[in-house]
This record gives sequence, C-alpha cells and structure tokens, in this order.
Amino acid sequence: SAAAGGAVTVTSGASSGGDSGAITIQSGASTGGNGGDVSILVGTGNDVQGGKLTLTAGQSTGGSDDSAEGGDIEITTGSGTLTSSGMMYLHTANGGINAPSPTSLGGISGAITLSTGDATNGNSGALVLGTGDSEVGGRSGNVEITAGSGVAGQSGGIILTGGASHPSAASGGQITITTGTSTGSSSGELFLLSGIGGGTGVTGAVRLS
Repeated sequence: SAAAGGAVTVTSGASSGGDSGAITIQSGASTGGNGGDVSILVGTGNDVQGGKLTLTAGQSTGGSDDSAEGGDIEITTGSGTLTSSGMMYLHTANGGINAPSPTSLGGISGAITLSTGDATNGNSGALVLGTGDSEVGGRSGNVEITAGSGVAGQSGGIILTGGASHPSAASGGQITITTGTSTGSSSGELFLLSGIGGGTGVTGAVRLS
C-alpha cells in the first residue's frame, strides 16, 4: 500500500507571559549580484488535487484587552533606492486541456477572490484598490479592471453591484463614479461608451435606467 511522505513542522516556542518566538526565513545579501530567492513550493498530486498553500495570521482571543486584534498579513515588494520597486504578480495557473478527448472541454483557470470577512456586530472591513501618489515630475498609476476575451462564447463581463440592505435597515449601497479633481487645471473627463461591433454585429447599447 502507498505511504504518505513525512511532514516537516517548524514552530517557535509558546509563551505564557509575553510574546512567543518569531520565525525568520531569509536569504543572504549580495554586494555584487542579485539577492537570493526564497521559494515556497507545494508538491504536485498525481491522482487528486495538488497540495494547498495556506498563510494564516495569528488569532487574538482578547484576554484582558478587548481591543486586541488578530495578526496582519503583509506582502511588500522590494524597494529600489535608485530605480523602481519590485512588481507584484497575483495570478492563477492556466486550465488544463482535458486530454482524454480532443473534443471535450478543458478545465477552467482558477478564480481569484478578494473579500473581507463578515462582521457579527459592526461594520465589515473595506476593500481598497488604489495606486500610489506621484510626488514629483510624474503621473499617478492607473487602476484598470479588464475582462478577458472569449473565442467560442461571450467574453467576460464587468459587474459593479452595491451592497444589499436588510428590509429593516437603511438603503442599499451606492455606486459613485467621480473623475479626478485638479487644483490648477481641468478636472478629468468621464467617458461611458460601448465597444465597436464586428462585421456581422452592431455596436452595443448603453442603457441608463
């Protein structure tokens, strides 16, 4: 019978009256080349799903301080003292081709879900997507949301929906689109338009109701 591979567990010691110990995984510095990579890889699965990579911050049980919060998860790219800072990529792998039949549909690529947790007695957390300011001599970065193109079916859409409200509560959530202000020139323009239709189609309608 098949046997599982051995597990590796790295933990710091517990503490009863102070902070528990930290764990640091770090590559060495380099004076004449690139700094070393730190890679965390999960093994492949031959028959079922591949292994999962889980990052979970520490829980806070409150104790004597009711304002104690759970631990943060912070991912920051490397800074560049003379050039650009490092880029951050968050993407899923391509879907498979479903090899048993050339005419069968393949697998889909994995979804990316960004969401905050529910709140039992207060406001839930906000989700903020933004670019940094440009201090001197440049433009601030764009925020772009783009759906992928489709070959055999309809291409993916973009849906913006305000939060629903309980019947006994206040109004549903608003959707506000505001162009950028300018202290020394014109404010930004607002364009609402549909894409150009193909040779056998028409340009899509714009509906406001």
